[in-house]
Amino acid sequence: MRRGLIGSLRAAAPFAVAIALGLGALGLNDAQAHDEKDPRHMAMESLSKNMEALSRSLRQGPPGDAEHARAAELIDVANRMPALFETPNPGENNNRAKPEIWSDWAGFSAKIDEFRDATGALAAALKADDPAAWSGALQTVGRSCASCHRPYRTPRR
Repeated sequence: MRRGLIGSLRAAAPFAVAIALGLGALGLNDAQAHDEKDPRHMAMESLSKNMEALSRSLRQGPPGDAEHARAAELIDVANRMPALFETPNPGENNNRAKPEIWSDWAGFSAKIDEFRDATGALAAALKADDPAAWSGALQTVGRSCASCHRPYRTPRR
């Protein structure tokens, strides 16, 4: 069983790390300064850090309090997402949010709903003694993050 967990999590790790790295550089190239007080930036950084930490720690063994807290933080950000993107920030260059977020609010909201569902399923999976469920749920959260990037986030500059 332990070998199956490690194999599953190793398979998920590259994807989770890619998502985490993509979220971690939200909106700016290295020559530009991040606005560390921007709530969107802080939320995306939180997602990135928690996904990366979950991916790393679940390879070591069963989830504990720290992993459950990280999943709860993912849920919290998912629940705050509509308010974070309620209005555009015209003229600011501290994020990579595309105008399509607001012109296609229904589509964007559907992606948020998918993300909420995925984070809730991850929290539930972490309560089970099923390494395949942890891995699968973490991959689903990662896919949900990625599915929003192409239509609603500009490429790196």
